[in-house]
Amino acid sequence: MEVLEDKLSQETRRNYAVNTAKSAIQSQPNYLPWQRTSRPTGSGLSRLSSTVPSQTCKTDPESRPFSVATVRTACSSKCQHSWNKKCVVPPINVEEEKKRRRLLTALKMQIKMKELSLCEYKKVFQKLLAENSKIKQEIAESEEKNHSESKSLLQRYERFRGAIGSLQKQYQYQSTEYLEDYGITEGRILKEVQELQRQADQIDVAVCTKNNEVKTLVNYKEKEYPGKIQAIAKLKRQRERLRIAHQNELEELLTTINEDTATSLAKEELLNNNVRDLFTEEAILSMNDQTKEVALQNMIMKKEIEIHKDEVKQLKSDISQLQAKILFTDPVTKKTVSAQVALQVLVRPGSYEIGKTTVERAQPFDANFSDDELEWSTKERGAIVVTGLLVKIQG
Repeated sequence: MEVLEDKLSQETRRNYAVNTAKSAIQSQPNYLPWQRTSRPTGSGLSRLSSTVPSQTCKTDPESRPFSVATVRTACSSKCQHSWNKKCVVPPINVEEEKKRRRLLTALKMQIKMKELSLCEYKKVFQKLLAENSKIKQEIAESEEKNHSESKSLLQRYERFRGAIGSLQKQYQYQSTEYLEDYGITEGRILKEVQELQRQADQIDVAVCTKNNEVKTLVNYKEKEYPGKIQAIAKLKRQRERLRIAHQNELEELLTTINEDTATSLAKEELLNNNVRDLFTEEAILSMNDQTKEVALQNMIMKKEIEIHKDEVKQLKSDISQLQAKILFTDPVTKKTVSAQVALQVLVRPGSYEIGKTTVERAQPFDANFSDDELEWSTKERGAIVVTGLLVKIQG
């Protein structure tokens, strides 16, 4: 597109130059009638040379022979020999000469414009040649790149094709097995579908039956149910009247039943105790002295174990209190305790009861334990119990 635009602009400039030259030639004044004409061809020659026939004049074959004797001789003025005739200068036609000069000037201008156009064409040719060579190089590089890529793709295709073939050969038996499983599964699913269809038919029949029953109940509700409701309400009122009428008798009956039940339970418990005592005495009588002694020792040891457990709990509580008191009062061990419990502790909102003091915390906060804060105090900011130690917390 750019080359075409350059050509059009060059053609426009060339036409403009030609038109300008033509208008300049036409506007020049014509001085040709006042110009001097040139002399005849043989007027400037010497007499000696004038006798020599001019080479430009046309002579017939009977011209004077040229020799040593004729060099310095001349014919008479009245001589009518053919070789002594002078060439006649044709008259000059001013209009034709003017047209000829104009034509020559126009041709020169056209030649110059054509030369300029030729230079431009050569430049365009060189430019197009360079672009063509560049495009050719790019095409060659692209073809080489595409060739390498297509070659690599073909190699990958061959590898994948070989891998697919080997996989097909390797797992062909699995496909046969899967097809058999598919057939078995399909048959089983068809049977299940048939069974579900049969169940659906049964459900449809049951639904139809229930619909008929519902219709019957609706008819019953609309026709007989109001009468039944009235009868039930009437019976309830009769029962209430009877209950009120026999309230005292019912209370006396319930009291009698409760007394009899309590008496029966007491007699049953007494009987069970008597039977247990009887069997226990019989078992003790059937034991020998050694077994009786072992049983008595077991009872005593059981009681002693319970007493020892209570004593151990009490001792542990006393030991923890004494350790806390000693650690808080001793300046040497105080640093050790603070190093053990100096942790990031998040105290949740709520109340904490420590002895007779209740500490309220409305917002959580991060606390760092330090040596100066290990005190028996809950008056400032808050407190928390860590491993049995009451520790002040920086809020």
